[in-house]
Amino acid sequence: MTKKTKPRKRDPKEASKMGRPKIEIDWTEFDKLCAIQCTEEEIAAWFKCTVDTLNARCKGKYKQTFSEVYAQKRQAGHTSIRRNQFKRMQDGSDTMLIWLGKQYLGQQDKQGHDITGHLEIHFDREDADL
Repeated sequence: MTKKTKPRKRDPKEASKMGRPKIEIDWTEFDKLCAIQCTEEEIAAWFKCTVDTLNARCKGKYKQTFSEVYAQKRQAGHTSIRRNQFKRMQDGSDTMLIWLGKQYLGQQDKQGHDITGHLEIHFDREDADL
């Protein structure tokens, strides 16, 4: 004869400990990764989570999708790039000076070709289809 046992009731505190632990995002680190133009996949890999998890954490923290948050956060990286380009120019980089002149002042390399000397053109009527 087997003895029947009552099903064990689960403690609600115990139930909350079940499953995988919640992946925490270091938002300061997240900002830095966005600023250096990391992709969504790279950022997710950094935090050892999926892209879906990263998106869910962004929605929880910012009430926006990853793409919306990223569009704002990556601007800090653009500013840093621009600041360093201008610093290089001010430090005497002729290459950077020329590049910035092309970008912001519409300057361009001369593309024309000068032909000097006598130009002869020969036209043979026999070769022409008239």
